[in-house]
Amino acid sequence: MRCLIVDDDRALCDLLTISLLRAGIVVDVAHSGEAGLDKILNAEYDIILLDVMLPGYDGFTVLDKVRRFSSVPVIMITA
Repeated sequence: MRCLIVDDDRALCDLLTISLLRAGIVVDVAHSGEAGLDKILNAEYDIILLDVMLPGYDGFTVLDKVRRFSSVPVIMITA
């Protein structure tokens, strides 16, 4: 299984990455909406953890763009 975390909170990304790796999940991380979208366009993911508040494209914009070409499950992360 491969997961993409798109969040600008680096400490949260580190924590989630450690937990997912322990569960045997391959993890990629992006810290902006644009970087996340670029990764999604260039790799296949089984699930995406997507922050709402991101620099550049916000999470809703990224989700809208992803839905134009993919039905990958997305979990929105928000405070």
